[in-house]
Amino acid sequence: MAPCQAARVQVSIAAPAFGSRPESKPRAPVRALPSRIAGQSLEAGIATSNPLRLQKRSKVSVICALAQAQPSVALRNAEKSMQLPIDYYQILGAEPHFSTDAVMRAYEARVSNPPTEGFSVELLKARQQILKVACDTLADRDLRDEYDRGLKEDEAGTLVVEVPWSKIPAALCLLQEAGEAEVVLQVGEALLDENLKKPFKQDVVLVTALAYVELSREAMTENPPAVIRSCDMLNGALRLLQAGGNMLAPSLQEEVYETLEEITPRCVLELLALPLDEEHKSQRSEGLQEVRNILWTAGEGGLMAPVGGYTREQFMKEALSRMTACEQVALFTETPTNIPAEKLEIYSAALAHVAEGFKTKKPRLIQEGGSLFTQLHQSLRDRNDNHLITDEQRDVMLGRALSALLLGEVENCKTFLGLNDVNSPDRCPEVADFVLSGTDGNGDSDLLPGLCKLLESWLAEEVFTNFRETADFHVSLSDYYDDAEVLGYLEKLEKGSFPQEAAAAIARLGEGVTKHSSNRLLPLQIACIAAVFGGLAIASVSYPPFQKVLKSWRVAPLVPALTSAVTLRKGTTEQKEVLRMDARLAEQLIRKWQAAKAKALGVTRAITQLNEILDGQMLKSWTDRAVEVAKHGWYWEYKLLEINIDSVTISEDGRRAMVEATLQETARLYDSNNPQRNDSYKSSYTTRYELHYGDNGWRITDGAVLRT
Repeated sequence: MAPCQAARVQVSIAAPAFGSRPESKPRAPVRALPSRIAGQSLEAGIATSNPLRLQKRSKVSVICALAQAQPSVALRNAEKSMQLPIDYYQILGAEPHFSTDAVMRAYEARVSNPPTEGFSVELLKARQQILKVACDTLADRDLRDEYDRGLKEDEAGTLVVEVPWSKIPAALCLLQEAGEAEVVLQVGEALLDENLKKPFKQDVVLVTALAYVELSREAMTENPPAVIRSCDMLNGALRLLQAGGNMLAPSLQEEVYETLEEITPRCVLELLALPLDEEHKSQRSEGLQEVRNILWTAGEGGLMAPVGGYTREQFMKEALSRMTACEQVALFTETPTNIPAEKLEIYSAALAHVAEGFKTKKPRLIQEGGSLFTQLHQSLRDRNDNHLITDEQRDVMLGRALSALLLGEVENCKTFLGLNDVNSPDRCPEVADFVLSGTDGNGDSDLLPGLCKLLESWLAEEVFTNFRETADFHVSLSDYYDDAEVLGYLEKLEKGSFPQEAAAAIARLGEGVTKHSSNRLLPLQIACIAAVFGGLAIASVSYPPFQKVLKSWRVAPLVPALTSAVTLRKGTTEQKEVLRMDARLAEQLIRKWQAAKAKALGVTRAITQLNEILDGQMLKSWTDRAVEVAKHGWYWEYKLLEINIDSVTISEDGRRAMVEATLQETARLYDSNNPQRNDSYKSSYTTRYELHYGDNGWRITDGAVLRT
């Protein structure tokens, strides 16, 4: 919009609404139109009871007056008129220096090119009438001279014309064509609050939507483009058009929808990049919800169609870089299990769990992060045929090992880094050299000081630098291990299935500091760690060459099932470790079982689906049941509404698990032979599943309903 036009984005619905000047100051002059101009106005149906008024209004005062003008709309409705700022030159597309012939040509060009966006016949006729009045006025020398004198005296550029009620949509249409989108938007939204007749209302809806679209285009032409405002404008247009029904300007609706699809990802990224303060909290929440909407509309196999020029990997990489650790943890946790995560998302989520767990002193989150590192580690190793450690594997290996160290699992940490075996396929020379350089000169006999230096370096350089709110976070292991809740949680882990040798390894650092009973050994000796390495000077340590994964990782998809158990390496009899069963994996397996049940007993009779998740007695029982259902001509429609994992119990070797879960489902039985026997139910029940890990991974071998 040109500067001269911007000054004219002003509207008067009723003259009294503009009483913003103090009464002590003279109001703008009101000029009566010559009789000949009044006659032309009558031909167009424009009321002449109120003459053309020349008013000096600032843009702010006019817009403020419009915002308070809704009562005046009702008033003008009753009086069958409304005041609007119409410039004859502007609506004709003419200039003051145009000759009479040029004005006529401008008029003919406008009349011959009416809008095609589904306006009513009444609007198109009224539009032509208003254009005819403007043309006749400017084509007549005397009338034009009088009109031009009025323009010269109109310093604020707010010529106000009294428009009959029936011709208001046409006047708004001409204003929109002339680039006065803000005027149209303000008046249109005010009108739509009134009780309007359908044809009149549809015209107002359409012209207001077009104004939204125009303002959206203007926002995108700014430098830099105002993407958020552009999206807001398009959403406003779509809201109006959809409220008007699918048949109202369907081509415009489709254009708006497609444009929104194109720019929404950019809008989401801008929302996420807003400051982390209370003022922008609601906007960032909208951005986070849109990330879920985009991510959760993935198709079969988790594939997401490119949107706004982004692939899923590209979009998520940009989105994650703008999110906090807490937001990433929530996103990963809430994402449905039928939408598999890419390796970049898993790695970032694992780092987020560690960052949030360390910052808030919640080891449970660190444990979950370690589980994600384990999943990723196993998948990457399975894909690596030459068994050489890649940069990706090294980064994941460090995350897995150092998460274990944060949980007091010293020996596991050493094993994961290959420090106990120089021939270990997991041993990385750079990492091993760094750990050894941080010891007290005792060689491999006591690697804990070097491991602690590695941990502090990793947290400071790789974990916290990846998140907006923790970029400057001060790493203090002593604060972490001094926390009573942390110590209590780690003690429970030690009493559970975590290795006892962790206490002995840590005890060497705490030797001579304190002696307590064995059942309190782990937490007390972890506290001793804080005293020993909490004061290590990170600045004096040369950092290991961590890969900045969020910047350099390739984004090729992972193998289909990250969470599947690891098979034996070809040509060997050495058995790899089994992926530890946890609540997340348990939920995935139970959801898979429920989906298989629905297909096996459903209309498709896909009984072989049961072999993918069941084994033993459970497989036999449900296969027999599915065959019986098919034999009678029945089929079921199951829908899983909710699932909560109540408990997970794991055997010592990690190959058997007992899972208790509460499920809510609906089911509908159809009897093809006797439809009157059709039945349905909605049920919530708690069940216990027995799971076993074998050659084909985890399978459910037995189950029993505990209560309903």
